[in-house]
Amino acid sequence: MRYILFILIIVLLFSAEVLAELSPDTQKFQTWIQEMKLAPRGPFSRIRWYCNDGSVLEPEPYACVEREGGLQHGEWNQKAKYLRKSGFQIANVLAVYSDKKTNPPVANLNTIKQILLERFLVGYDDGWILRKARYYRGAFQIADEIKGSQALLNKLISKVGSSNQNYLLLMEAHRLLPQKGGSVLATRMRDKATKISEQDSGFERLRSKLHTQPEAGDASQIRDYAQKYGKRSLRGEYSELARLIDKLFSPQDLGAQLRKLAKGNTTKSLQKKLLLSAATFTSPTVSPEVKFLESSHLLAEIRQACPMQKNSKQVQILQLGQTLEQTVFTTGSLLLATLENRTRHERLGWLRSAARSIYGVGLISSRQLQAVQDSLDRMEKGDLTVGRYHTELRYLNRLPGWADNWLAYHFQPTIEHLEKIEPLAQQYIPARLRGSPLQFYTTVLDGLLRDANRLAGVENKLFNENIGTGLRSLNAGLARGRLRVNKGHQSLDRQGIYLLPETTTELTPVAGILTRGEGNALSHVQLLAANLGIPNVVVDESVVDKLRNQIGQKIVLAVSSGGIVQVAKDDITWDIILKQSSGLAEIRITPDLEKLDLKDKTFKLLSELRATDSGRIVGPKAANLGELKHHFPEKVVEGLVIPFGFFKEILDQPMPGFQGTVFEWMEQYYRYLSQLNDEKRKVAIPTFLKTLRSQINYSKLSLEFKLQLKNKLRQTFGEDGSYAVFVRSDTNVEDLPGFTGAGLNLTVPNVVGF
Repeated sequence: MRYILFILIIVLLFSAEVLAELSPDTQKFQTWIQEMKLAPRGPFSRIRWYCNDGSVLEPEPYACVEREGGLQHGEWNQKAKYLRKSGFQIANVLAVYSDKKTNPPVANLNTIKQILLERFLVGYDDGWILRKARYYRGAFQIADEIKGSQALLNKLISKVGSSNQNYLLLMEAHRLLPQKGGSVLATRMRDKATKISEQDSGFERLRSKLHTQPEAGDASQIRDYAQKYGKRSLRGEYSELARLIDKLFSPQDLGAQLRKLAKGNTTKSLQKKLLLSAATFTSPTVSPEVKFLESSHLLAEIRQACPMQKNSKQVQILQLGQTLEQTVFTTGSLLLATLENRTRHERLGWLRSAARSIYGVGLISSRQLQAVQDSLDRMEKGDLTVGRYHTELRYLNRLPGWADNWLAYHFQPTIEHLEKIEPLAQQYIPARLRGSPLQFYTTVLDGLLRDANRLAGVENKLFNENIGTGLRSLNAGLARGRLRVNKGHQSLDRQGIYLLPETTTELTPVAGILTRGEGNALSHVQLLAANLGIPNVVVDESVVDKLRNQIGQKIVLAVSSGGIVQVAKDDITWDIILKQSSGLAEIRITPDLEKLDLKDKTFKLLSELRATDSGRIVGPKAANLGELKHHFPEKVVEGLVIPFGFFKEILDQPMPGFQGTVFEWMEQYYRYLSQLNDEKRKVAIPTFLKTLRSQINYSKLSLEFKLQLKNKLRQTFGEDGSYAVFVRSDTNVEDLPGFTGAGLNLTVPNVVGF
């Protein structure tokens, strides 16, 4: 039997300002990744045949014919092997899963997600570690890669199902894994490339690329090669090959896909809908708007139908979903070109359809979709006041955050793992959001929000001047600091308010942001600002010069939750307002030291805890969940909690370079900090926290702790490997009014094995 539970770990969390430093190994791994990007063979050392009888042979034609068959692909070099052994699943050869004897690693979803994120990096970063290896003949066989990815996808469907919980994962797997794009066309493409390379030796590099990692952009590369370097006698061959690639990667006939899915074990109502849609999409007179509306609605319907289908039909649904999403994107782009001429009613209708398509690709839940539909219904009923119009639009503006959170739920732990060796992994969620129907949704909504502000008479202020346009709220908040611009790759001042371009892709914590360009909820800067809780305002070119005149001066950036913006010179009148807004920061927790029990080193079940145990042996989350478990035993899963006593053991260990324990070192450092002035203290605190965090990261867990945990897990949940746990951190800082644990607490889902 498989269990899912919470292990609640009460940890010491010190400051959102402290980022985990890179260990020496991590720094070394990042260097290796950069080297692989530039190496002709990437992560591989050589090509080998891997026969089904276990033999590994040198590359030669039909090497495994007499050895039960086999596969030819690249052999990992020593660095790639070491990285994989260290838990970084890179240089994945999907072809190995085409062998029925090799089970795809669906038992560990983290491995699957690492494979998917590597596929993202290959597309996002010009091949990533395969940048040169794509042209290394024999490293991959595209037909085997497709076959392996199909086996992986089918196994994943069987493992997790296509329920509301897992539909996004399946859609992303289908989108990122190489898929069959017409085997006959693919064979013709490879044959044509081989024929050309036999007559043009300079074409060999492109031929190898087409045999290993073909993509849509290869067609333009071939046309460019033919024009600059190709042989005149082969012009027709180059052109034909480029045409084959265009056809291979062009969207499949949507009508044919719909008719194919309608056949077989689908419900009668869905069959009828699919056939009607097929007729719509094949009609030459159907407008882009009708195709947009139809695609959006169909995306939602096939998602709802997916769990009721057998595996083969589910794969077809995922394929159709990908094609429909592309149709939504292309037709939506045409509609946006007419946006300024559309009525409010038309735009609200577009939002309704766009929300369905966002649900259809798995980015929001059915409940969230219903909430959006209810909000739109309220705007269409009766007399709509300006206030209600503005309120509902701001509610609809929550949807991008829902999608962001849902992607993070599935992929953030894996992203955080992979970004240790490749920081670009953190671009996956922003890139996916911008490449989804959410981009259309936010663009339409942004125009409606501007309209609502205009109707409400919202007047923003820029240095005491009322301005109707030029400033637009994205992220609410209040900030005080010097107005600055980012020059190159210099580090950002945490106390600064920065004028940044919309295309900024990396951001460290700052006081506030003024975004130049057409920023919206999905812009690079806003996604970063929202995650860091930084007030952010879009500024257009009409006000940039006035802002530039104040570079280096102290200003205040005030952004209300209702969208009103004020940028002002800092003076004494802001002191009272800022003091009131920062009042929560002065609130402190005073622990009851008489109540605190650090001697208790016995693991606790949730069912054994009550709310009164908070601050005594465990933290507030564990204690309060224990109280809930007591009152609603069937509604709260069982959990295992680590008491404070074990954490005290960490602080009782010797501090390297100091004659005393970690706790004694902390006491001495706090005394030192108390003697510093404000400026010096700001510099010293991050150093202190970084050192302390590093010491905790590398602390040794006692044998008593390990044995007790292992035994308690077995007694409570069964034999090792028969269940999965959610590992969750906790902190009493959550008791502070207004505190959010964003970025501090960590949940690691579905951990299997001690």
